[in-house]
Amino acid sequence: MDDPAVQPVVRAMEEALGEQTIGTQVIKMPLLGGSVPMYLFTDVLKTPVVGLPIANHDNNQHGANENLRLQNLWDGIEVFAGTLAGAERNWK
Repeated sequence: MDDPAVQPVVRAMEEALGEQTIGTQVIKMPLLGGSVPMYLFTDVLKTPVVGLPIANHDNNQHGANENLRLQNLWDGIEVFAGTLAGAERNWK
């Protein structure tokens, strides 16, 4: 979580969320519940990877009733757009 690649992403997320994060912090946790092939970036391409999941905790991944809360989708779009727009500005 202290990787230099993470900090600009966190700053960009905080900016994208704006007032939603006043008095709070973006939660940073080193885990991902899926089998995403991030090793291709870290091991093969030798570049850092930061995952930004938007799934709800009870989404029943890969089940017949898999779901994503619509508010998670709308919030995720805002966070992704803000993060991509702000990452370069926050990169030092």
